[in-house]
Amino acid sequence: MKALTTMRGRTRRLLTLCLIASLCTAAAAPSSWAAPPAPVGATTSSELNELKAQQARSIALADKLVAATVGVMPDQGPDGSGMMGMGSGVIVSKDGLILTAAHVTRATGKHVTVLLSDGRKVKAESLGSVNNSDASMMRITDKGEYPYVELGNSTSLKVGDWCLAVGHAGGFQVDRTAPIRLGRVLHNGDGATMVTGIRTDAAMISGDSGGPLFDMNGRVIGIHSNIGPNTSINHHVPVDVFKAHWDEMLAGKMIGKVPAEAMGPGVHGGLPKDLEGKLPGGAFAKLQKFQEMLQQRLAAHDPELMKMAAESGGRLQIDEAKMAELVDRWEKEDAAKDKPADAKEGDDAAPPKPSKPSKDNDAAATPAKKVEVGPGDDIKEKLQGAVPDDLAAKIAKFQKMLMRRVAAQDPEVMKLVQESGGQLQVDATKMAELVERWEKEDAAKGVDPDANDDELGALDFGAPSEAEREALQKPFVAIEALTKREASSTVSIDCDGEPAVLGAIVDKRGYIVTKASELHGKLTVHVGDDTYDGTLVTQRKDEDLALVKIDAKNLTPVRFANVDPVRGTWVACPDPQGNPMAAGIVSVNTREIPRTPQGLMANHNKAALGIGLGRGDGASVGTVFKGSAAEKAGLKAGDVITAVDGQETPTIQTLVASLSKFEPGDEVTVDYKRDGNAAQTTVKLESINKLPTHENPMVAALSGGKDALSKRRTTFPAAFTHDSVLTARQCGGPVVDLDGRVVAINIARVDRTASYAVPASHLLPILRKMIPQ
Repeated sequence: MKALTTMRGRTRRLLTLCLIASLCTAAAAPSSWAAPPAPVGATTSSELNELKAQQARSIALADKLVAATVGVMPDQGPDGSGMMGMGSGVIVSKDGLILTAAHVTRATGKHVTVLLSDGRKVKAESLGSVNNSDASMMRITDKGEYPYVELGNSTSLKVGDWCLAVGHAGGFQVDRTAPIRLGRVLHNGDGATMVTGIRTDAAMISGDSGGPLFDMNGRVIGIHSNIGPNTSINHHVPVDVFKAHWDEMLAGKMIGKVPAEAMGPGVHGGLPKDLEGKLPGGAFAKLQKFQEMLQQRLAAHDPELMKMAAESGGRLQIDEAKMAELVDRWEKEDAAKDKPADAKEGDDAAPPKPSKPSKDNDAAATPAKKVEVGPGDDIKEKLQGAVPDDLAAKIAKFQKMLMRRVAAQDPEVMKLVQESGGQLQVDATKMAELVERWEKEDAAKGVDPDANDDELGALDFGAPSEAEREALQKPFVAIEALTKREASSTVSIDCDGEPAVLGAIVDKRGYIVTKASELHGKLTVHVGDDTYDGTLVTQRKDEDLALVKIDAKNLTPVRFANVDPVRGTWVACPDPQGNPMAAGIVSVNTREIPRTPQGLMANHNKAALGIGLGRGDGASVGTVFKGSAAEKAGLKAGDVITAVDGQETPTIQTLVASLSKFEPGDEVTVDYKRDGNAAQTTVKLESINKLPTHENPMVAALSGGKDALSKRRTTFPAAFTHDSVLTARQCGGPVVDLDGRVVAINIARVDRTASYAVPASHLLPILRKMIPQ
């Protein structure tokens, strides 16, 4: 229920990105969702009863749907995040037939590890696929009977139909069930391409690829394929595509071409082994060196690089000249950091001064401009001041012509889009060539180049009719009536004059509970039309809760219900005016939220080297954390650790196990290989609790930008996950259920698909201790 704002205008965003957990792909930062005001009119009991009926189905179906949803791990080792779940799938027969996405399996006859919801690992083999549609099959080869679900029908789906999405968002995690997300069908197409099938507002992210989309009877109606830049743009392969090619896929036939990856090797992994022979001269070595330096700076949260990643929507793109420029500068910076304090200019340790290029070399020193064609933003406005006005106009013209052809399913353009994995990029020369040719084609067809696209309807992409829009808004008539009750109990808090977080009144004497880590400086509390100075009374570090006092009396406290909502429960989040900011479903039951997600390599060790795992053979190093024990000992990204204190470590699993017997502060010898050469170093292990939390700029970009996510979004004693799309500033306020009860306090916006809330059953005993008697 989270995408109504995109329905106000015509949806123009089409270019998409694959959801492979290890692949950094690009999109513009999505706008956060905010529900529009409900239509004026009285709430009828029938509307609320209909929502409750749908809720009853989602609660009843939850266990069955999660049990049939699996993690899919092609046998190629873990990805750069330490999570080994590369995608998802769903079992559709008791003997283990699985539907998934073609970009997850990639090929027929491939060995795959399937991760069941009960924790078991079983072997499977990939079968055939319909690659243009991103559909694929697998079969579990270990004999047995498996939990499964039935197939539904996708052709008959209508705009506004409720649906449930399940998948291993963020990768398979042993301490969490596959999250459920609530959505509605926004468009239903034939699925002939990766972007012409089912579109919903059931938010997905990396790791969900291949997971199932269900109707409210628990039948599979689609398979997750790719996402757009907004949380309401989520594409799914229609199940009827599978039905149409069922026998061919069972027979292992590969139909069509696998869509190209939107970006080559991800910065978190190693380069493909066969790439070296495909690149000229020393290009492979240069690329490898750049990747290693890039990994190190990403791990160290280099401000310049983080800014570049954020500005590019999480996808850093550079040409060869820019790469050479960065490597040269980074080498000098690294050398300067290693320079002794007493080193003088001219010493070997001192880096040479950069020379200023001559005028003759200025052109060569300037990287060639690339024009990246993004989704349907206002290009002229977006590029104003960044490029010459004439170039911005050319790009805007190209974008308009391109999107017309995408909307019309022009074969040439659709081929270009698919071959680029949905991320079509052209340089200025290619852009000019296409525009010139398209102008001639349009002139021959009598197309008015200045025609208003909204009037032409060329960019509708299945935008709903007025009747459909009204149907999509209808649920908020009932929901707003529930959230309005909390208008007098929900407050907003400014810190040093800037909006920071919401809060909930918990005592009529002026006590307010909110999220502690967002508070700083002078506190100003807004209660309705009144404003008060706030005083921080106390905090609970474990739960990230704070109690704030204002000088007011006879306030209306939140009416908490001493409950813990179960998975499948529908919830809504009121703003200080009582409007529903967001609504969704309880995705994962209340659990302890760990500091870092526990993937298959759940690490309970006390001591650590301070590395991120790589994707190469053996116990390879993906990243080395800045200031870590590994960095101090000289380990680098790309190294392969072969032994720890004499114990061989042929795999990442054995490396983790070898460290389990040590304590922080212990010194161990580490044998490793670098560029094929054996070496050894001594490492003084550090506490695993001191390792930096891994930040993924792509996840932040796809979740509304870095500022949309809460500063603290891990390590809570008890919280449930729900899929309401909030921002960091919208946390701290109440969560209500369909009975109008306040069942929780929002404590963190986590990513594109998840927010955390502390349930009232856990919160109430804490408040009794925090509030002065």
